[in-house]
Amino acid sequence: MAESEHDRRVSSRVEEILNGWWRRDGEKFRRCKTLDVSMDGALVVLDTELEDETAFEIHLDMDAEWSVALNAVVLWQRPIFFGRQQLTAVNYR
Repeated sequence: MAESEHDRRVSSRVEEILNGWWRRDGEKFRRCKTLDVSMDGALVVLDTELEDETAFEIHLDMDAEWSVALNAVVLWQRPIFFGRQQLTAVNYR
């Protein structure tokens, strides 16, 4: 399991870009993309900086007719694209 932003992976995964939507309780859904996903967690690009261990809901579009809803927890984040987005490692609860 990843313990810092220097660890490449949360667990064994398949690298794939998936579109999705995420939100914290009481907020509206926002777009996101995965760079890496597995049964245990994902590497996700978010548009907001979150504290470690923040819980949120994420829906990933597996294909045109199939979406997966998961509860995720932030393991770590680091800024990308000049700080406009956050590379975020999560695992699922």
